Amino acid sequence: MKRIYIILAIISLSFISCEIKEEITFNEDGSGEVYIGYNMDKMLEEFPNQSKNKKNKKPIDSIIDFAKIMEDPKFKDSIAKIKDVDKASLETLKNLKMRIVADEANKKMEFGFYFAFKRIDSVQDIFNTIKKAKKITKQDKKTEMVKDKPVFNSLSGENQKILYSYNGNVFTRNVKLKKKISDKDNKEINKSITNDKDPFGKIANSLKYTIVLNFPKKIKKINNKDAVFSNHKKTATISYSLEDYMLHPEKLNLKVKLAK
Repeated sequence: MKRIYIILAIISLSFISCEIKEEITFNEDGSGEVYIGYNMDKMLEEFPNQSKNKKNKKPIDSIIDFAKIMEDPKFKDSIAKIKDVDKASLETLKNLKMRIVADEANKKMEFGFYFAFKRIDSVQDIFNTIKKAKKITKQDKKTEMVKDKPVFNSLSGENQKILYSYNGNVFTRNVKLKKKISDKDNKEINKSITNDKDPFGKIANSLKYTIVLNFPKKIKKINNKDAVFSNHKKTATISYSLEDYMLHPEKLNLKVKLAK
């Protein structure tokens, strides 16, 4: 259990510098998996030897199954005290697994959340689900100092509500902002992104938010001219700037039509 706390602490403190990947894979029956991954290799390259504790430099490759965590008596007590986590949210979390790979010597750090689903419409507001997972494991306290900062809120996706739909022939991804980004916050985020003296700003321009869509049938049409297709035309990859993801998430709305 101690190892789990160490892993989750790394995650909570690492949201400020990463490339983000959102990958959705569909099976023929409409079931599948959503993956949200955070790659922090560039952060380690830009800021090497940040860890003074040599014990933390030991490579980690672990998978955490939230269904098992939630059966642990310690977490059951925590869950019982959380008022805003309903039964539906708990059922979603039971389908959540997480993997983290951390190897400071080789400048590798990546973690991701896997959500298995029978229907994609059961996985909505995905960043809020991640937030609830952190709350259940008491990791929300790790971000107490930065959670109200505009850069953190925009980067973590907490202000976004992603809505998916899929009927076997058409897939849509739509984003709704929970709260309009104020002019003040917009300026603060832009300043942080473009400021080379800011640790985040140093690498922000090279970071991307990438969406990968895997279907059981060929893609006929997608509403993004920059989409890159696999040879078999069943996979589409679209990369966006971190600025668009943070300030203009509506640009990441997608509609995909599949061949019959």
